[in-house]
Amino acid sequence: AGPDGACRRQAMALNLAQLQLHRLLQAPPNERLASYDRDVSALRNEVQLLADKLHNSKQKAAQALFTQLEVVQRHHFSSALQRMSVVVRAHSRNRETDFGVKSDSEEDEWLCLVKGSPEVLQQLCGPSQLPAWFSRCYEGLARRGLRVLALAYKRVRAEDVPASQPRQWVESGLSFGGFIAFECKIRSDSGIVVRSLLQADHKVMMLTGDSLLTSLHVAQEVGIVSSAKPSLILTVDKNAPESPPYWQVNQEPTHLPLEVDTIPTLSQHYNLLTTEDSLIAASKFIDRTASTQSAVHSSHPIHSKTGVSPLPRLWGVTPFMQVLARMSPHGKTCVIRAIQERDRDSHVVMCGDGGNDVGALKQADVGLALLAGHANSNTGDDVSKRPTPLLENKSPSIDPNAANNADTSTMSAEDALNLQEKKLKFRSEELNKLRAAHMKEFQARFTREQQAILQEEMRKLTEKGEYMAIFNLMKDQTGKIKQAMQMENMRFMALHGQVWDAKKDGDGLEGGLSSM
Repeated sequence: AGPDGACRRQAMALNLAQLQLHRLLQAPPNERLASYDRDVSALRNEVQLLADKLHNSKQKAAQALFTQLEVVQRHHFSSALQRMSVVVRAHSRNRETDFGVKSDSEEDEWLCLVKGSPEVLQQLCGPSQLPAWFSRCYEGLARRGLRVLALAYKRVRAEDVPASQPRQWVESGLSFGGFIAFECKIRSDSGIVVRSLLQADHKVMMLTGDSLLTSLHVAQEVGIVSSAKPSLILTVDKNAPESPPYWQVNQEPTHLPLEVDTIPTLSQHYNLLTTEDSLIAASKFIDRTASTQSAVHSSHPIHSKTGVSPLPRLWGVTPFMQVLARMSPHGKTCVIRAIQERDRDSHVVMCGDGGNDVGALKQADVGLALLAGHANSNTGDDVSKRPTPLLENKSPSIDPNAANNADTSTMSAEDALNLQEKKLKFRSEELNKLRAAHMKEFQARFTREQQAILQEEMRKLTEKGEYMAIFNLMKDQTGKIKQAMQMENMRFMALHGQVWDAKKDGDGLEGGLSSM
């Protein structure tokens, strides 16, 4: 990776777009589709956009310190450590590049680059390497629901042989580099689904690896925590580990003492939130202060159905908490086990979308793995805030425009879910019509281009007298068209936040929409 590599990739993309435009302009008038003028305009805009990007990349490459970044050692992300790191050899400008950039330095540099949770990198960098606004900036971004990663680095010498150093060495003595904040939009129907579960007298909790403040914002948006209740955050003073843990009122200096037996009653008046680190530290404190091991489990004994040792007393009341953040895979599994073993009549449904959820999905009575979907598919921006054009309507009682503008806050959760299903159905029909029209034009254009190539190849084979090879060529051509149709269907649907499954949806124009 490097600035020169980016220039080369963008130059290749520009050449490809220019070639496509040239072929389109050379098409005979009698073979041009109805969308010819629109296609030419779109390609010209794309060529200009790519040319501008290449120009900007060349300017950035001229100013870059390095021509290439080579990863020589990689320490993969660990949920327990909440970070990952790489050792990079940064190649200096010791030669003239393809884009006319001359040498500025004769020596390469070695860098250790780390990214991870702000809480962890704050400890790895140390107070002297952090700006005064570190916590204020991070917490401000997290309270807005953004997922925040901290970046850190250090320069090392080649004599230290950094490529063979252990992880602890790579991730020590770091300097703070900055934050990266990501916005992951919430599905437009998440709040309705949560409301329907709560109205049906189900308990809804959030187990997540995200930061507590980010999780609180999302939980408020979808209704997992009640806006009518203040939120309490389980807090442990890291500078005074012997001091008792306590509940801190969110964004207020007010404290409440932590008493395990009062947590069920406390949950009726407050939203209870914690991180796994705070839960473990508070649990150890409670165990230390208990007079005997039997006293630790005297209030709410939790016996494992599988014969595993009982969970600590504080973990036994986690079912009364709404948000548990910065949870490890094992921590998620323990919380589900606590729910099951506190009330044998309870049945847990776990929804997860990542590798960190596998253990919890297996522990739950019902595990639902969410594996499909693209980008902001079915988010508020994607569905509820975008009007759906009126399609051919077989049911005159349904008005899609009225469905988009309806106020779901005054409906029952069941009615809101039914309305959401109608909105998604209308969008699916609209998108499928757009896809079919697009694929019809794509197939005609691609087939025409391939026929020109096929005729040229057949001419060459005929001149050589290789007549049997012509049949194989025609067979291969059919396969190419089929594969191109599948790939274009996948590209088009991914562009619109959907999934195209060739096994279920076919390879061309006949298939429908596989998922929403």
